[in-house]
Amino acid sequence: MKKILTIGSLLALTVLFPGTSHGQFPGTRGLFLASTGPKSAYSKSFWWELNAKQLDLYLNRLQKAGINELYPCAYGHGNYFFKTTHAAFPKGVIPERLGTDPLASLIREAHQRDMRVVPFFPFLVAGGEIYVKQAAGGTLPNPAWYCLDTNGNRGSTLSFDPANPDVRDYLNRVVEDLLDYEIDGLMLDYIRYLGTHMGYTPLARAAFKDETGVDPLELYSRPETFSSNIVYCLKPDTWAGKDWYLSSLLGLLNQINAPFKVVPQVADIFSTVLAGGTILIASYYDIAAETIQKLNAFVKDGGNVIFLDAPTTAMKKHTDALGPVLGMTSRSRYAAPQQRNLQIEEEHAITQGMVGGTLTCSANSLTEIDPATAKVLARFENGTPAVILNAYGKGRATILNFQMLVKYDGAPGVDLLRNTVRWLLAGRSGEQGSLKLAKLNAAWTRWRCKQVTDVVKTVRDTMEARRPNAILSAATTPREAHVNLVFQDWKTWIRREYVDAVYPMDYFGNANELREALAWQCAGIPKSRIVPILALYRREGKEVLPITPETLTTQLNLVRDFGFAGVSMFSGMRLSPELEGTLTARTGE
Repeated sequence: MKKILTIGSLLALTVLFPGTSHGQFPGTRGLFLASTGPKSAYSKSFWWELNAKQLDLYLNRLQKAGINELYPCAYGHGNYFFKTTHAAFPKGVIPERLGTDPLASLIREAHQRDMRVVPFFPFLVAGGEIYVKQAAGGTLPNPAWYCLDTNGNRGSTLSFDPANPDVRDYLNRVVEDLLDYEIDGLMLDYIRYLGTHMGYTPLARAAFKDETGVDPLELYSRPETFSSNIVYCLKPDTWAGKDWYLSSLLGLLNQINAPFKVVPQVADIFSTVLAGGTILIASYYDIAAETIQKLNAFVKDGGNVIFLDAPTTAMKKHTDALGPVLGMTSRSRYAAPQQRNLQIEEEHAITQGMVGGTLTCSANSLTEIDPATAKVLARFENGTPAVILNAYGKGRATILNFQMLVKYDGAPGVDLLRNTVRWLLAGRSGEQGSLKLAKLNAAWTRWRCKQVTDVVKTVRDTMEARRPNAILSAATTPREAHVNLVFQDWKTWIRREYVDAVYPMDYFGNANELREALAWQCAGIPKSRIVPILALYRREGKEVLPITPETLTTQLNLVRDFGFAGVSMFSGMRLSPELEGTLTARTGE
């Protein structure tokens, strides 16, 4: 029996286009049903809150709109929206609280209308700690189950440690409870780590050490025991509460396979780095005067510094001290996230093997060099320097004049950083130790990828035994770089047939960004196994608004032209009447 599939995340629509090759997945139109989170003017009740009459009217409306698959969220923040005897947070079992079974009602009514039901499950995230504790009765149960970061903290959003056998057993039993329902499939959401800085539980550290002889926390906190020839990365105080900056930096360093140590600003990085060493400073704009004075002396005495995005605010305040280090004036320009073309200006070890290319980024760019000491190695198409190399005293400063930690995509920037690090570290004492350190960091990345993959394989085995004709799918990250950020190697899952399909979360407002992401997603993977998820919302300041019908039409056409199995949209909370009209008009194209 062939499996029937579409899926999205939280609340999504899926439309399959005629005239494309869909493989084993026939045309469907599906709607994802959120269970938690903010409501909107377009959806004032969650699916599980509807009484019988409301549910009947709601499903009739969806049926009229051509919806034939429903994807209710099965879990969120300690709440289970189905019957289970294996809840880790027992006060959060919604059917017991309501005295009714909303999932059973939804399945019954949907099947009467020839609608399929495929719950999606935020699998490796427990939820906000305050809500999880409430659902557990006031105290957090099983504290060893949750991921820890490099400082031993769980974070405000709790995530499960996929390396923990007890976690795997719990999740598998919950899946078995879901399979007692007449569901048509299951989708795994949040089947990943919450960041590159996560995964450092005692159990995971011990398991990795058993395999490699090295504690991964030692790789992070004491890499100088392997080699002093590493990149010392400043972690600014301004990153406090912004874990994604550190996670993005670690993912980037893993991607280029660089040996590194992260040094908090309070620790005084200049007392840590040996003379002639290399410091990396990323997304730190208002550098303190004292730090600038130390940086000036460090580079002047033979040290090297790499900037990712220019410190534009500090340059305006401290031009006399910082300008000579960078070889730049204080003139600057900000550019919002956009696709940009890179042009190589000069051959150098930093630009070796490069011919330019396209990247997507924002930029706080310094725009004017001091030609006496600095040179531009690459420019953007508008003439703004993209890569600057400056000689100051006995040392050197390299500026990658664009943002690489937030909303960045593109191989050229990654290649530039990789070349810069290799050039600065090559030939120094301790080079063999730094190579060993880089290999161990890469092994730690692969190890965490494997933990997530093993969890997916366990679910696959359970479903094959209990409900072999049900589909298994996953909501996935959209870009290659994310494998190093959240350890979600989803292309391997498809190739090994651990999942039937994936749903990349293609939340891009720009058609060119979407096109690039889609091209990578289908490289080496059958398009019949991929259903991109588009965002139905846009942000204007603090407001979250629906996208325009014109934007939706452009993105739908783009996905159709690629020939994917279908397209899904996130989320129905932002499905305005205008967007619904756009979708209705496309029915039966």
